[in-house]
Amino acid sequence: SYVTLVIKNKAQIEKEFPSVKIIPLDKNYGFAYATNIGMKEALSKGSNYIALLNNDTKVDKEWLIELVKVTESDPSGKIGICASKMVFMSDPKILNSTGHVFRFGEIIDRGYSKIDKEQYDNKLDVIGACAGACLYRKEMLEQLCLFDESFVNYYEDSDLSWRAFKSGWKAKYAPKSVVYHVHCGTTHKDKETIEIMDKQRLINSVKITKKHASIFQKLLLSIWWLQLFIRYGIKRIFNKKIGIGIPYLERLIRLWLK
Repeated sequence: SYVTLVIKNKAQIEKEFPSVKIIPLDKNYGFAYATNIGMKEALSKGSNYIALLNNDTKVDKEWLIELVKVTESDPSGKIGICASKMVFMSDPKILNSTGHVFRFGEIIDRGYSKIDKEQYDNKLDVIGACAGACLYRKEMLEQLCLFDESFVNYYEDSDLSWRAFKSGWKAKYAPKSVVYHVHCGTTHKDKETIEIMDKQRLINSVKITKKHASIFQKLLLSIWWLQLFIRYGIKRIFNKKIGIGIPYLERLIRLWLK
């Protein structure tokens, strides 16, 4: 059995359902804080697992069952995170995430923007999961103290994935747990909000690297960011597009000089 909790950041949810427990917040505190409120409530009620699901998603009927099934497939009880197959609602043939993996010293959503050819359906070992649709084991959350709320929005799930990995917890991918995601569907699209969110994403991408990465991983990531800056810088020259590639240079500066 399960209980559904909705954490209500200001102005995000208008319609309440009788079967759902609403935990209202007086303002929008960001994803990490609001989600922690819900996870603390679930843990206080003795939940063995906590499933997270964004409010800009739709799920297949077996979504939750498949997450639990894969998580319980290891008798050692060391699977702490289970990732859904997230696809874009606008085009379900395109992947959003099949779990977190390492790439050049950073954590990314595996398969992002690629066509789903079931190429990951037999590759179940991952580092963690996108918090838009995933399952966490109670014991892991109790050990690792939930999300780091200083991230506010973005990379809080990657940070938890990295901490779980470093602490010896396993993470698995459940390919039959399918979720359709709008992606940033509840983020306001006005210019000011987009600029604020982009800045926060940039800052947090560096923050998580500083917090967890080894020197070797930082060097790998620096090379990756540098070649992206050069590549997009060349495109900017020929296409006369201002600003393309600059965020990668700012990441490098923040990583090594700030």
